[in-house]
Amino acid sequence: MGLGLLASAGLFGWIGAADLSGAMSFTGRVTGVLLVLVALAMLLAALAVCDYQGKRRLEYSGALGMFGYVLVFIANALMLIMQRQGGDFTLFLPVWIALLVWSVWALWKLYRQGAWNGLLHPQRFAAGVTVTAVLAAGNFAYTQMYMPYMSPMKIEFNTRLDKPVAHPSGNPIYLPLTISIRNDGASEIYVVGVLYWIWGIIQEYTPQPRTVMHWVNDLRKFSDQHLYRFADVRKSELLVTGINHVPPGRQLSPGTGMALEKIVMLPRDRRYDIVEAQAQLIFARKDKLGIDVPSQISYATSSTDSGRERPPSWVLKGWQKNAQFTKYSLHIRQPNKLLELTRAQKRITVWVMIGSRKEDPASPYVTIDWMIVTNGEESHEPSEAEKSRQIDQYGLTYIGATSSATSLATETTQHD
Repeated sequence: MGLGLLASAGLFGWIGAADLSGAMSFTGRVTGVLLVLVALAMLLAALAVCDYQGKRRLEYSGALGMFGYVLVFIANALMLIMQRQGGDFTLFLPVWIALLVWSVWALWKLYRQGAWNGLLHPQRFAAGVTVTAVLAAGNFAYTQMYMPYMSPMKIEFNTRLDKPVAHPSGNPIYLPLTISIRNDGASEIYVVGVLYWIWGIIQEYTPQPRTVMHWVNDLRKFSDQHLYRFADVRKSELLVTGINHVPPGRQLSPGTGMALEKIVMLPRDRRYDIVEAQAQLIFARKDKLGIDVPSQISYATSSTDSGRERPPSWVLKGWQKNAQFTKYSLHIRQPNKLLELTRAQKRITVWVMIGSRKEDPASPYVTIDWMIVTNGEESHEPSEAEKSRQIDQYGLTYIGATSSATSLATETTQHD
């Protein structure tokens, strides 16, 4: 019987020692300390069981053995809960099940042998075991399940277009763009991808107020544009786009930020009434995952009709056949040993699509998409529920920057 306790003590002592020294968050290290203490208690219980099955020199050795197997039961039940929460199969799943069944068998056998006999207050002992089990399970759930989910994320992500400046020769126009990222949350983050767009919009002033039917036509032409009462949007053009000017895997600690500054060159003669900057940030929480960042990111770039590697059909949906794409992957490292043993190895795969959409073949588009996958899963389109679960488990999500707008027509006129 003591064999199951020794196996559990060794296993959870190994997990606890690994998290004590290597977990990525404070709560992970606290859990490591608790697991080391639990492993020591299991080891002492194993010695008590050996004494109970032998000379019985300790009066309460049988009760201590039962207490140890209660710890084994609780620990492996919690590991199974974490395994179920992750939705993955790992090689340690049979281990949790085997130790759980072993603990139930050992408790039943010790109970049949009257191991609790001799206790002066068996009800108090049972109450103490129950309270200890509830406290251990509650602390485990708080540090591993509640804290990572309730720690707030506050990311400031903004774009700013400064005053355009005309070249002395008269053409072109130089437009300064600043993209700023600041982490005001409680957890460190990884930057997974940054994409920005600059759109030029040509309008025509209409002194007569436009009606709802005009707005319906605007939505058909420009589904993501504003609806104007005294202006008719004639054209919307993608002028500039940029991908990953922040290296994927860059870390931002709480209270720190960074700014990307670009000078965009635009034709002066176009006289855009509105120039609007938009951006998108994909990031992940470090208290929910780690990212192994290679010294150089490997980008796979090709045309969708080249016969080489192709994005899955759900990524290609709506794109023209000659669209181009860029793909890169970042391997995920779990933030602690507990999750490493209960979740399969995964990676973040990012696709950046470049080309024309079927609904608007004359205009260029650039979009970014991502998913967390294991080998062989890229062809499966993640549902909204799966995306939501990935956000909950790994803290991987994307946000849009507050947009910034200026007018080349008015600004350049002032320089004429």
